[in-house]
Amino acid sequence: MALSAVMVLSACSTDSLFSPDGVSGDWLADVEEVEVIPVATDLPPPELISSNSAVWPNDALASDAVEATEALALIWAASGGKDRFVQVARSDMAVVAPNLAFPEFIPESVAFVSSQLIFLTQTGELAQTPLAAFGLWSVEPYSLSRSVGQKAVIFVYDLGDEPSFEGDLTLGCSQFQDRALSSCDPVPVGQASGWWLSSLQGNILVWYVGALRYEMTVRPPITRVIGQRVAASSVPLATLVGTTEDLTSDT
Repeated sequence: MALSAVMVLSACSTDSLFSPDGVSGDWLADVEEVEVIPVATDLPPPELISSNSAVWPNDALASDAVEATEALALIWAASGGKDRFVQVARSDMAVVAPNLAFPEFIPESVAFVSSQLIFLTQTGELAQTPLAAFGLWSVEPYSLSRSVGQKAVIFVYDLGDEPSFEGDLTLGCSQFQDRALSSCDPVPVGQASGWWLSSLQGNILVWYVGALRYEMTVRPPITRVIGQRVAASSVPLATLVGTTEDLTSDT
């Protein structure tokens, strides 16, 4: 990063700058170069950390498949076919759903991220609504109850087509009219649109990345402002694969 220099005026008192009658006097300032310490511009926003600084335990389950059909078959076979929610490595999720995104930055209270694909148990096919889920944990996943250890959960829904609200964000609230909500508040999510929903389930932030709808339920200490910063940092999941500091855990 390049260093810059600033011009500093030294040894200039008010006496040297002004004469008794208020007219500027003659003076010569000494000029010295001061080294400016560069400030990094790629740091996470306040109260957030890189999602790659968290442990992703399911990355240890990677199948090394390079095609979606192969990855799905291996994942479903390994699961035993009994549970809709299947623990899956990020690399496999990126192969199966290459348009899947995840926040580049997460709340600083998060230490672990669990990652799941959701299947139709009758057929073994990948579901669409929801398609995937991510748990953001302050402790090792499932070592404590969700109400204690899980700080947020993100569900991803594949709607097939990107919705259009014709620039009127309040129209977006109509998509949730079948839910028992106490409020629906349109909010910005970076340069995109989002909605905060309040219900008995808590505060849920909804936003879109293409045709995929993301719904993040947050718990304290995550505020609405922090939640919007997290959502606004969404990037393709594939760009985060294989760069975490610790890809495995003892579980």
